[in-house]
Amino acid sequence: MSDFDWLADAVIVAEGRDEDHAVPQFVFRSVGEACRYLEHWWVENGEGFAFSAAGHRLSLGVAANGRVIVVDRVDYP
Repeated sequence: MSDFDWLADAVIVAEGRDEDHAVPQFVFRSVGEACRYLEHWWVENGEGFAFSAAGHRLSLGVAANGRVIVVDRVDYP
């Protein structure tokens, strides 16, 4: 286990509709914590972006019960 494995679970949430102008707003210790905090309308309206501290863009979605979920992780330069 690497000393930096925890970075894969830490999440940075940035608000803004354009990635180049998004402003980091929140840092969460885990994906679960971020998903519990974010509102379904925020995801549905495309109000911002989520990234892991390890450098992955998190694709967020909304489950049938209205909870925010991570649909995919994509490497992000």
